[in-house]
Amino acid sequence: MKKMIPISLMVSLLFISIQIPCAEQGFDKSEYAARRAKFMEKIPDCVAVILGATTPASDIQFYQNNDFYYLCGVEIPNAALIMDGIRKQSTL
Repeated sequence: MKKMIPISLMVSLLFISIQIPCAEQGFDKSEYAARRAKFMEKIPDCVAVILGATTPASDIQFYQNNDFYYLCGVEIPNAALIMDGIRKQSTL
């Protein structure tokens, strides 16, 4: 019985350490570029500035702004995305 506890503990830790691929890994860069291009079609004579989330206070986990992440896939605090509908360019 004493041998079963360490073995079951090792098996449990093994399953916890296995990483399963999921949606958090993001998309291909071309997917984000296509999203920005589609957005710029809607603002042909304008410039849009999309701000990312700010740096969180102390122990709070950082979460990126959903709109910002949807358009560029970047999880950097205090980032900004400038999208120029006239020139069809975007700058991070």
